[in-house]
Amino acid sequence: MRAAIPFIVILAGLVFAGGFSAASGQTRLQKRPGVTGAVAPFATEVDPGCESNSDRDGDGLDDGCEGRLLNDHAPLLHMPFLYDWIRPANVDWYLARTHMRFHHNNCSDDAIAGVGAVSQANLLSFRHKAKKGLSGLCRHGSASISSGAGPWSEDEHFFLQPPDDAVHKGSDNPADWKVYGHAFPNSIGGVNLQYWFFYPYNDNGGPINHESDWESLMVRLRADRSIDGVYFCLHGACDTFRAPGRLVWTGKHVEAWVADGSHASYPSQTECDSASFAYEAGGPNCTSLPEHRWFTWSNGKGGQPGYQGWGVVNVGERGAPLNGQAFVDYGGGVWGEQGTWELTGGKRTPSFQANWNQDRAD
Repeated sequence: MRAAIPFIVILAGLVFAGGFSAASGQTRLQKRPGVTGAVAPFATEVDPGCESNSDRDGDGLDDGCEGRLLNDHAPLLHMPFLYDWIRPANVDWYLARTHMRFHHNNCSDDAIAGVGAVSQANLLSFRHKAKKGLSGLCRHGSASISSGAGPWSEDEHFFLQPPDDAVHKGSDNPADWKVYGHAFPNSIGGVNLQYWFFYPYNDNGGPINHESDWESLMVRLRADRSIDGVYFCLHGACDTFRAPGRLVWTGKHVEAWVADGSHASYPSQTECDSASFAYEAGGPNCTSLPEHRWFTWSNGKGGQPGYQGWGVVNVGERGAPLNGQAFVDYGGGVWGEQGTWELTGGKRTPSFQANWNQDRAD
């Protein structure tokens, strides 16, 4: 079964002087400094007609312009459906089909809420006490943990568990394939556009598999909204950067090839199929057909072969979610059952992963 390749980041860079960046190869990412709540001054100058005069997530960008940029640059994904039995889904689809439990290291798990009892409306409201002791002698203590605020612990946390493989398969209806967009200012005066895709299961080689699979890709824009490049993240390491001239495009939408089972995104089928065994467990991983393309942005497919997804929803920032996406504050748990090690356990919410709000070190 395939190991999760955490995510692809396509950073669409906003260019100052025109022309594409000459940057290529591999670079490292750094945590972006905090931003103010003021709307960025270029919101009206560079993005006329999209202004909402609102910055509810406090990231310095106009919320309306964030949404338009996310839709305008959402990727075209070549899906590996010749081999892969897993389909994408979305947060609400998954919550409606899972139950919530609590993981106690060295002690038995506890049931918290049954199938259908958890939604974004109450996801952050659960509390449970930690356990102490050894198996058979465990007792709940006084320390209480929140599903929203935590505190987070590998040994004591909530998790969402599908009851069977029917949920692991994801949704056969492309209208359920929702992309979670995250826009934030970058270090070159532009905007990073981060796209997160949710799969209920990761099916990599051998025993390396886990419930819940959050993958991503980020486009980096310069200040004038020209594209600086795209980042592809493998197992959480977002060091692979490609300049625009080295990528395939459909208009302003980068094309990416999704690996069978791991759901990592690659800049080409060749690069995916030749990935090392450590990443993709060997074999042709990204073979796809035109009818298996996922058009992730609204009204992108038209009359072309492929799947029209739900589109992109702007989730805002942690502590200030947008468009009803309260799940970005789910910090006290994971999205699948706890495994024996990192590559076999459910994953944390994107906003609590290391790549959230990161930018390239220039």
